[in-house]
Amino acid sequence: MDLNTDRLLAIIAIAVGVLAIVVSALAARRWGTRRRRLLFEYSSTPLISKGQTPDLLKVTYRDFEVQDPHLVRLSFRNVGPVDVATAHFDAGKPLTVNLHCTMYGITSTSHAAATESPPVGGEAIVKLRPTLLPRGHEWVVETVVGGEPRPEVTTSLIDTDVLDKPTYNSQLSHSLLGVLVRLLSILPGFGVVGDAALDMVRSASGKRT
Repeated sequence: MDLNTDRLLAIIAIAVGVLAIVVSALAARRWGTRRRRLLFEYSSTPLISKGQTPDLLKVTYRDFEVQDPHLVRLSFRNVGPVDVATAHFDAGKPLTVNLHCTMYGITSTSHAAATESPPVGGEAIVKLRPTLLPRGHEWVVETVVGGEPRPEVTTSLIDTDVLDKPTYNSQLSHSLLGVLVRLLSILPGFGVVGDAALDMVRSASGKRT
């Protein structure tokens, strides 16, 4: 074979390899493990700086003065392959976030009918009752609390993983790395290196689980 023929065959091999990777990824998404995944994120903003004189500035909620006020935003985004339906809430138990501080009130939520919270002065526990959360959608709650929040998530969702941002980013990076390694393994002259790297990725994945 001449040099041009070798190059053409190499290009065809790469194209076929890329197509195989895409097809296998789509097949895994369509027929593979269908565990649901929720990405949990939160932010907390103090409404009065710690150096502020209490006599000069205060925050009230429905005429109740808020001690050490914070505005908290909670979100659960469905980043998995399928919807989370009401049937996936085991025995109808809600998804719960305990903020470990004092509740004053919810200022906004994306799912008002399914969101539950205690009265003013109660323990800041926010709940999502069984509801449909389609793939790509999210449940968002903003609330005023007293004290620094320390969110603790409790869930009984069936076949559903609740991930924090670092864990989600790590899994996403690992998935992209696997694709890159597979592409490397089909390049002429890099097969052995690609296979070794892929084995390392699989080994690291096994250690995480």
